[in-house]
Amino acid sequence: MNTKRMQWVSARRHVFQIWSWLVGMGLVATSCAPAIDDTPIDSAAYRGKIRLACVGDSITGSPGCWPNPIAKMLGPRWEVRNFGLGGGTLLSFGDYPYLSLKLPDVLAYAPDVVVVLLGTNDSKPRHWYYQKEVARDYRQLLAALKGLESSPRIWICLPPPAFPGQWGIDDQRLREMQPLIRRVARKMGIPLIDLYTPFVGRPERFPDQIHPDEKASQEIARHIYSALVGKAVPHDFATGTTPPADDQD
Repeated sequence: MNTKRMQWVSARRHVFQIWSWLVGMGLVATSCAPAIDDTPIDSAAYRGKIRLACVGDSITGSPGCWPNPIAKMLGPRWEVRNFGLGGGTLLSFGDYPYLSLKLPDVLAYAPDVVVVLLGTNDSKPRHWYYQKEVARDYRQLLAALKGLESSPRIWICLPPPAFPGQWGIDDQRLREMQPLIRRVARKMGIPLIDLYTPFVGRPERFPDQIHPDEKASQEIARHIYSALVGKAVPHDFATGTTPPADDQD
């Protein structure tokens, strides 16, 4: 091999080593992620009621949780359907896998908008051991939603904290899960709602260490509402004076 050829091979090897290092450090994307559309919902773009599917576990499905107040905040132009599954997991072979037990109902509903709040039960040791599979199954769930003919707008949420945990659910593992959820959101081009940070250091709002009380559920609804419509609830919702989304300036 002549000298110029050897120099060329050496240079290419050096460039490849630098590239591999950058990729390994997460400083270079190996593929182009889709753009994230977090623009507010334009109710004028929908003919009839705007169908909102609330996807989650018992933090979503229990009586009085955030789907109830957000339905009142959004008003009559919206139809809010609660698809919460107690104990629901992202993991497809978890205790109560959302993919097989509840997702078919969500798909049949053909929603216009979907908010996903899952992951709390995946922090249990027997589930979190399969972190890669949790990420894989989250992507599968989102891909199924994105494939609907109704082309729903989708938001996913970071689960609230645990204080410190119960039934195997653990706050430290919930924190470890956050980068995984953020990566899934970024790779799938889906906006993220942080429901963890607003409740840090507020255990009084989670009486059993896991589930939010009425005030915390209303606050969760406020954060989700703001993400969906692009503005805050302007009045004290607890007084019942909050006008529906479509009546607000």
